[in-house]
Formats: sequence, C-alpha cells, structure tokens
Amino acid sequence: MWRTLKDRTDFILTHPNGWEGAQQGMMRKAAVQAGLIPDNGDGHSRLSFVTEGEASLHFCVQSGLTNDAIKVSFYFGLVS
Repeated sequence: MWRTLKDRTDFILTHPNGWEGAQQGMMRKAAVQAGLIPDNGDGHSRLSFVTEGEASLHFCVQSGLTNDAIKVSFYFGLVS
C-alpha cells in the first residue's frame, strides 16, 4: 500500500518553537534519508514544518476545545 501512496503523500512535521532554518534543514535531510521524500524540489515541496505551538492550536481548534473560550470572549466584547 505504501508504494502506491508514497509519491502522493504530504508530510507535516512539528518542531520546537525556537527552531528555524538550520534545524528544519536537518529534519528535511532525515526525511530524505528515511525514504519519505526524494531529494529534489518535488519531494521537498511535499514536506512542511509547523511549530509545536501551531500544532497545539490546530488540535485545540479542530477538537472544539476553544469553542467555549471564543464564545466567552465574544460575549464580553473582547473579540472585534
């Protein structure tokens, strides 16, 4: 099954909030060495990075954990 999907799969990797280009480059190299993506522009375009903070926020929003907080803030006029 992996062989049929591997050329059409996008990967999103998380990293600590303080990491930037050099660390992302090392993670990209590891993804290539692990065989997740080829070492070319097409392969690199299928790999994205988000910080742990961004990943946590997306999880909270997708799972509805922020719904009550948003309603309270809107009710008290904290959201414009």
